[in-house]
Amino acid sequence: MKIKIFVSALLAGSMFLSLPLWAQKTDSHTIRYNSDDSYINTKEDGHVYKIRLKGNTVTEMEVDGKIIPASEYSKYDAFIKKLLKQLEEDRRQAELDRKQAEKDREQADKDRVQAELDRRQADKDRIQAEADRTEAEKDIAQAEKDRTQAALDRRQADKDRIQAEKDRLQAEGDRNQAEKDRAQAELDRKQAEKDRAQADIDRKNAEADRKLYEEMIAELISDKLLESRSALTSIVLDNKEFSINGVKQPGAMQEKYAAKYLKGKNSSMRMNHSQ
Repeated sequence: MKIKIFVSALLAGSMFLSLPLWAQKTDSHTIRYNSDDSYINTKEDGHVYKIRLKGNTVTEMEVDGKIIPASEYSKYDAFIKKLLKQLEEDRRQAELDRKQAEKDREQADKDRVQAELDRRQADKDRIQAEADRTEAEKDIAQAEKDRTQAALDRRQADKDRIQAEKDRLQAEGDRNQAEKDRAQAELDRKQAEKDRAQADIDRKNAEADRKLYEEMIAELISDKLLESRSALTSIVLDNKEFSINGVKQPGAMQEKYAAKYLKGKNSSMRMNHSQ
């Protein structure tokens, strides 16, 4: 399963979340941004990778604690590109969603204006149809009075009646179109609202995760498991293990913190804290 990752500039330099990136034998990774520099700490296929980049260029690399010389960086090009590709795709998708929501809103506005124009045109056509029908009736009445012009008047009346029917059908068609345009405008408006709501949910989830980690660190200090925030280097918490700075904690503490901070039976939390 592939999980989208949203990296906030507000979190850079303090706390970094460890989340699955690929389902294919990837354990976890940490990514830290600082201006144009990026730091990646990840584990895959049983190897631990620590990589520092300037833009998309590797400046430092360690594999299982061994410093890799620059002459061998090219061996890891495919691995680094795969790691960065998912982050770039997530950022690009977020931007596409924002632009699509804006397009939907603009289209809804256009459809609403068009629906109003069609409604007005339908009213005009209805008035014209009524006028044509009245005229046809006058022509028929005049034909009755003027027997010498009866034939001519009758033909004229027939023409007017046919035109009135055409106008009525046209008015009906315009009215139906106006209703379709109104319904489409409503669908576009609702879609725009859904897109905005989803964007709000994504933002709130990211903020909730940040607050959860802050709350956990505060409780660690309160429970005397951590001297201070600056003393924190790493945390591992799952349904079997609880360790702080590489030191395994008692089972009671593991149960307490797992019950409070893990979201599910198979979930886990891994945190690397930068000084």
